Amino acid sequence: MLPSPTQPPPVQTTTPLPQLTPPKVEQPVTREYHTRRRAGETPVARGIKAILRPILKLLYFILTWIKNHKIVALLALILLVGSVFLTSYFTTGFPAQQNIVQQNLTSTPQLSPNIAGWLGALRTGDGATMINLQKSISASTKQPDSAIYILQFSEKQGQMKWTSASVDSIKPAADGAIDTFVEISMTSTASTTNGTKLLTFWHFVTAPGGQILQIENVSTRQVG
Repeated sequence: MLPSPTQPPPVQTTTPLPQLTPPKVEQPVTREYHTRRRAGETPVARGIKAILRPILKLLYFILTWIKNHKIVALLALILLVGSVFLTSYFTTGFPAQQNIVQQNLTSTPQLSPNIAGWLGALRTGDGATMINLQKSISASTKQPDSAIYILQFSEKQGQMKWTSASVDSIKPAADGAIDTFVEISMTSTASTTNGTKLLTFWHFVTAPGGQILQIENVSTRQVG
């Protein structure tokens, strides 16, 4: 018997494994959000807060202190008002008397505002206003010496306290000008003549438009 031929070993075939694809990972979506600042967060608002905060705190502490010390606060207020009142009195006289003088000068509608303005400037010693209102006076007319009048009749430099003013008469002249006579009552506040009462008379000539054409201090006499 012939030997059986040798059979080749069986060939093993391997089936390739399917390739696995990694799962797709979704990237997170980033979104930009624009936040809106409130009005109090802007640089300007923060700057204003930084300025006002100390002031408001100071006011708060002052009000709290006043609330806890009512009597002391009342005394301080009285002293403050008294000092203001005395300062006003010794410099320009009582405010009520100033109002009376001004009311006297403006209570007559026919009175030229330039005359009232000139007399008001004389009372306060405002030479610049007086000179400005005198610009309408002709060079051929005698010019009023404003500096001398201020030294004589103003409340500060002349040490005179004006108490009243009245318009005696307003009459039109034949040439169209207007003659105005005003009298001023005043009291001396100087140490040597304190309490002396004076009455001074003024004559103004004005144009129909109210411009001052002439100023004359008619007389000044002591009364009382």
